[in-house]
Amino acid sequence: MILDSKYTSAEHLPSSIDREPVKSLAKTWDDMLAEFMNTNTLLLWSSIDTEPETVIDHLAYQLHVDDYDSGLPIETKREMVKNSIDIHRHKGTPYAVERAVQTIYSDSKIEEWFEYGGKPYYFKVTLITAPLRGETDIAKLVRAINAAKNVRSWLDGIEFIRRINFNKYFAGWCGVSRKVNIKCDFTNAWRINLNTHVTSYTVESKKTKINVALDNSVR
Repeated sequence: MILDSKYTSAEHLPSSIDREPVKSLAKTWDDMLAEFMNTNTLLLWSSIDTEPETVIDHLAYQLHVDDYDSGLPIETKREMVKNSIDIHRHKGTPYAVERAVQTIYSDSKIEEWFEYGGKPYYFKVTLITAPLRGETDIAKLVRAINAAKNVRSWLDGIEFIRRINFNKYFAGWCGVSRKVNIKCDFTNAWRINLNTHVTSYTVESKKTKINVALDNSVR
């Protein structure tokens, strides 16, 4: 068995061309190919998550990844390359649009017009909780959507969800008022049992009359 790393074209030429100058050309080709070719790179698809950025950029070019930008973060590039074949296969469907959007914002969702009461053939992107870094993010997202959607569908909007945690305090009072009317009927005789205690006392009084005569010297 011949290993791929040991194979050379100069040693396996067919008899019809196994002579000079073809043998020298084949050997030159083998030497040049040995400088660039590594058998480990033949399994690139299974190692996308560990390949260097230069390899990812070449794969994106080869796979015709829509709206690929060399300035994107490396993790975003990997996701775009991994999803490219699936997106191309389902291009023009809501699934393809959602996959393209989730490559940029993984928590996003596509809602079609009948799901939110919009106009026919419209859709929107919603449930995005990731931070918005500026207008360039929106432009990038719109380009990815236009590359994946069909021509009769129209983007209705992009919604970002923001959750704010804070404490709420409520104060209040409650008052209860009750009015009671009591009616008494005194027309009927009432019989009341009472324990009666009687105390008697005697007062002696005495009336004294004093006659005083005042002369003119008292003023």
